[in-house]
Amino acid sequence: MKKLYKDIRFTKGILTLTAGLLIAGCSAEDELGNNSPAQQLNMIPMVNDLQKSRANDEDALHEKTLSKLDFKMFEPEFGKCCVNHQSSSPAENQAEVLGKNNWKVDLNLQEDHSYNYYAVANAQADLSKKTLEELQAATQQDNDIWLPYPQAKDKKFLMSAKGQYIISKDPIQDIPVELVRAAAKIKLNLSSSVNGYNITNVKWKFLNYNTNTSVFAGQTAKPKIVSNNADNTVDKIEANKCSVTTYSYSTTWTSQEDAPKIAVKVAFESKDNKNDTREKELTIPVRDPKGEMKLERNYIYTVNVDIKRLKDSINIDYNEELGYLKWAITKWTTGEDTKVDADKASYLVVYPTKLDIKGVEDDNQADKTIQWFASETCQIKDAKAYYYDRYGKENGYDCGQILVGYDGSYTDNKRGWIDLHAGRPINNTIVYGSFKVYVPDSDKE
Repeated sequence: MKKLYKDIRFTKGILTLTAGLLIAGCSAEDELGNNSPAQQLNMIPMVNDLQKSRANDEDALHEKTLSKLDFKMFEPEFGKCCVNHQSSSPAENQAEVLGKNNWKVDLNLQEDHSYNYYAVANAQADLSKKTLEELQAATQQDNDIWLPYPQAKDKKFLMSAKGQYIISKDPIQDIPVELVRAAAKIKLNLSSSVNGYNITNVKWKFLNYNTNTSVFAGQTAKPKIVSNNADNTVDKIEANKCSVTTYSYSTTWTSQEDAPKIAVKVAFESKDNKNDTREKELTIPVRDPKGEMKLERNYIYTVNVDIKRLKDSINIDYNEELGYLKWAITKWTTGEDTKVDADKASYLVVYPTKLDIKGVEDDNQADKTIQWFASETCQIKDAKAYYYDRYGKENGYDCGQILVGYDGSYTDNKRGWIDLHAGRPINNTIVYGSFKVYVPDSDKE
């Protein structure tokens, strides 16, 4: 993993640029409020999706629903459980109170000591009495993992997180926990450019998906490979386009016969003669047959299919020159630092794409971080900074120098961070800044 540093310095203060960055002066006390308890230990469950869907249809897939939450913290040397917290009504980005008042003594947590924590959301089993070894080895089977909401009316995704937290001297402490789904998401986008015909009906099946998983990444669980033999009908077809969303736990295969795939039956009707109907059957691998033979948890596997001719026979090899299929692989959420070969596709994920830096009232720096995941090392272009005067006129601002460096302890150049530093803005006004993050020799920016 390589780490990018981009320090952008100005004559009077330091301004850090990111897409739509907003810097405003305000008091840190405004952010804290005045009603916080004197001593408290919290954990903050988060599901930070990197892919921000613009489609309203995906807003109700219940992919971020939290119905129960288990959080345990262990002393690292002997594995003694110090914190064992269960919640039946957790909410994303809302604090779960682990301890109050004299919590360091009550929970036997020592300052400047590091503790291992494990968090699980939506587990089917009761994890409250499990030891560290039992928790690490826990598995879960979900025969309906492939079903999207609302076909699965009570859809919940198994999520987990593990990490380390150092107890500081502060009386109030928050442990940020980035929950990651154990499933892989598969998205099929189907379209037709067949001249003179419209799509009237699409039925699909998901074949060779896995229903059994380990709760935590890095552990093993015996896969249970299943095929859905019943036809599922696509509800919405617009302008000869439709989509299918389904899921699988991580899996591997050794031949294309065993690979996860979506079988579709597409019905066509002539625009001129409603009695002229055709049907086309396709068996679509969810990952490029020339790529790695595996699906990983916490990744989105997208396949775009364009039906160009009704008479063509499409085999498993899918002649690239015909342009029927294009695949893409992107990480689903932040957390769980895993690497996936994207089958030679260019991709770029930057999160977040907008930051507000507040509370900078002197020349001390405020820090923020942007993460990027890409097919190659990212670069920056089109950096600019500006502010508006009292007449509403945009005034340019010196962008300074953007310095790019790498952390030599890592070797992977396909992910990293952009560390952002900001000082007091000039003239007590809002200063805006932006730059583009892009993948060289590609159209990704």
